Amino acid sequence: SVHSVGKIDAVAANTQHRPAYPLLDVGVAWRRRPATTLTARLRNATDRIYAANAGSGQVYLGAPRTLDVTLHTAF
Repeated sequence: SVHSVGKIDAVAANTQHRPAYPLLDVGVAWRRRPATTLTARLRNATDRIYAANAGSGQVYLGAPRTLDVTLHTAF
């Protein structure tokens, strides 16, 4: 999925902003049995460098490309 993050205020006076940007996440799920699902998610698939948060003149970078794999099973 592609989602857009709006502009971020960089200072409390709202006089400086970081621009809006899109992020691409990709995921797939495989149901092995009715009670078992394997899911893989690739977050920030393009490995975009972006500002996740800003304040007091500092910018905090968002997470780089990240792969999450989960196995969910019910008993």
